[in-house]
Amino acid sequence: MNIRKILVFALHIFLLTQNYSYGQTSKIINGRVLEKNTKIGVSYAHIIVSGSSLGTVANDAGFFQINIPEEHTNSFLVFSSVGYGRDSIRASDFNQINGIIFLSPRTITLSEVEVTGKKLDAMEILKEASKRVKVNYYQEQFNQELFYRTQVRRNDTITFNEEASIITFDKSGYQARAKAYNSIFGEILQLRNTTNNRSNDEWFGAGSIWKVFTHDIILDNNNILHKSNAYTVEVSNITEFEGQSVYEISFICKNPSAVTTGFGFPDPEAATGKIYITEDDFAVVKFEICIKRKPYDYKQSKLRSVDWTVLLVQSYKKYKGKYFLHHSKQIHSQNLLNVETGKKDRVIEIFDLLSASVNIDNVVPIKVPIDRVVKGSTVKEDKFFWKNHNIAIEDLGITSCN
Repeated sequence: MNIRKILVFALHIFLLTQNYSYGQTSKIINGRVLEKNTKIGVSYAHIIVSGSSLGTVANDAGFFQINIPEEHTNSFLVFSSVGYGRDSIRASDFNQINGIIFLSPRTITLSEVEVTGKKLDAMEILKEASKRVKVNYYQEQFNQELFYRTQVRRNDTITFNEEASIITFDKSGYQARAKAYNSIFGEILQLRNTTNNRSNDEWFGAGSIWKVFTHDIILDNNNILHKSNAYTVEVSNITEFEGQSVYEISFICKNPSAVTTGFGFPDPEAATGKIYITEDDFAVVKFEICIKRKPYDYKQSKLRSVDWTVLLVQSYKKYKGKYFLHHSKQIHSQNLLNVETGKKDRVIEIFDLLSASVNIDNVVPIKVPIDRVVKGSTVKEDKFFWKNHNIAIEDLGITSCN
């Protein structure tokens, strides 16, 4: 057994014995999070096991699945989402409510807010949030177990689907840098390709996980948080997240480019979205942006990419007083036009990342750079693995900027 295989095995055993991981037996809970008034699913709601970093996220229609380790059977499940009040229920009592959790909307229009002191404008809030990154987000080394799915759809047919559980090691914590993934390392715990077409490209499928970090609003330098002067911003509402008041800030990029949005080649034509920042500690808890990119001609073919958009949604969770990335979803949607025949194909790429758990105690160092996580990896399939580890279940529909 080579050193790499020994390391993967040791990491797997470590995960099974730490308080943030899953034991060999767990209870699987399936349910749905609905808005109380409309009975519509709450997209991407957080579901966290109280007293731990264990958690999952609902899909676009509010459906979720979570594995509860035996030692957490009597723990509470906490349900929350930006714009809603939170709710909780003991895991052992969940079946008594027919698997449905209702969250009440908490958004307050600005006209209803009484300003008793100096009112901060949106630009001041953004700059304060940028200053407080090192206070609000974990700054030491840590491990994180991530579920990562990459999927490609061509004309509504799934042509590629790969899922992986990856343990990461961040040696410096949440600090903005030129290459956001430079201080992150990883090892694959399990990998499955449901379309049976694994790629030889180490940066495709599970190997593309490093690209998610390049667009993390905290880690990357090129976005509204760190380049706020390139944006027109306004506080559009005051809302709530996990009992805290939250500023909802709408934005439009005045100078769309790779430097201001983090997305380039082809360059963006437009970038709009919202960022949610807590009122008390100025922490970014959610970020969503829609990028429209310029048409692009592929040199090796007769294809032109048109109507290319990218929807990015990220959210963060608090664990032991500090914030960590909880969920990130990117949806790249484009029409591929054959300039000779006029035929169009709709191609959609989806990158879905979930933080299944976080470990800040007895951190295990890893030496494999996150952008080389697939290279040389030969993890043996464990058919019981996915029954004891959390995943993000697939969306029922495809949401895009269009």
